[in-house]
Amino acid sequence: MAKVLIEGIYCDQLWEPNGELRFDSGWRKNMIVMQGRRLLAGFMKNEATAHGIQSMKIGHGDPLWDTNPPPQPDPNTMSKLVDAAPFVITGGNLTLQYLLPDDTPTLNVTNRVQITAVLGPGQPVPAGNPVWPTYWWRFHD
Repeated sequence: MAKVLIEGIYCDQLWEPNGELRFDSGWRKNMIVMQGRRLLAGFMKNEATAHGIQSMKIGHGDPLWDTNPPPQPDPNTMSKLVDAAPFVITGGNLTLQYLLPDDTPTLNVTNRVQITAVLGPGQPVPAGNPVWPTYWWRFHD
């Protein structure tokens, strides 16, 4: 029997503080790594030890990811963060919401989640680049 790996889709958006959309990646596929699959299995089994998203880390990626085509990801990877000192967003600067099919946030459980991270002035400081102004970064999954 062939193994079927679950995968998700995401759309990254970068918003100006005034509500103007600065960047939209469009919908893309992503792989759910081993730690994410364990989280989903824990939720499905109703295990109290399963913890959801508690922070978001922003850092530098592996230059090999920018090659065309990029290398195939390993689905058995536990987690994959190349940057040894990423910028971490937690607490009031990180909001998770369920979304309806028309992207409207809802309190009801759906199959879509929006994660909104607020980056303040100078956060994070990109290597060799000027400081960024405040932005909102939204991840739809």
